[in-house]
Amino acid sequence: MGKMTGFSFESQIRDIADYLNKISSLDMDKEMEIKFLASKERELGETFKLIEEKEEKLLKEIRNTLLEMSSKISAIKDLKMKIMHEREECAKKYTSLTEGNSSEAEKTA
Repeated sequence: MGKMTGFSFESQIRDIADYLNKISSLDMDKEMEIKFLASKERELGETFKLIEEKEEKLLKEIRNTLLEMSSKISAIKDLKMKIMHEREECAKKYTSLTEGNSSEAEKTA
């Protein structure tokens, strides 16, 4: 029996070797891609942690600012109440003085 045409163990072995090399190459590419993605994930995790820390710091600053503003608003309200009370007292004194002056003017007239 002679050789079968188009059939060669050597060419099949070469094809299988090429196929295995391609698979190996793809596996290496995937491995590199996985390592790259893992490093990016770590970077993102670190960045997220920094963002959380900055956010926490800003929230503390906002709380402190709001507390300061609240105490200043209370102080302003207290001053406003004192001013209104002083106005009332001044108005009473003015009224009593003007009434006292007008009654003295009537007596002298």
